[in-house]
Amino acid sequence: MKPASARIMVDGLIAGLIGYAVIAVLYGVLGLLTGTGVFQTARVLGSALFYGTRGGQVAPGPGPVFALNGIHLLMLLALGMVAAWLVAKVERYPSFWYLVFFLFLTAFILNYVVVLVLLTEVGHLVPWWSS
Repeated sequence: MKPASARIMVDGLIAGLIGYAVIAVLYGVLGLLTGTGVFQTARVLGSALFYGTRGGQVAPGPGPVFALNGIHLLMLLALGMVAAWLVAKVERYPSFWYLVFFLFLTAFILNYVVVLVLLTEVGHLVPWWSS
């Protein structure tokens, strides 16, 4: 592996881990401040994504939290590596920045839509800032 490729991969993994930690801490702190609990949002979203919901009920236990955090970590590591690769391309070809900007904007909107779809049945169980 070339040194430049290794550097991009390391930068991407670090960015993904930082993103994962920031989002996990943010939802935990906001859960504590609102009194819903540190893992309530992760439990509701994990239950909706992996276990399904029946009548607005969420799956009990830590399974949904671990499942959502696992997929969350994998997705952010992948996103971090893609972002690092795109930044390296923008450094080499500066006119490429607008395409990268719109890719990230599209990814953000798609992520928001997916969360809204997951919350159709269980949206009343999480605070407004989770959606």
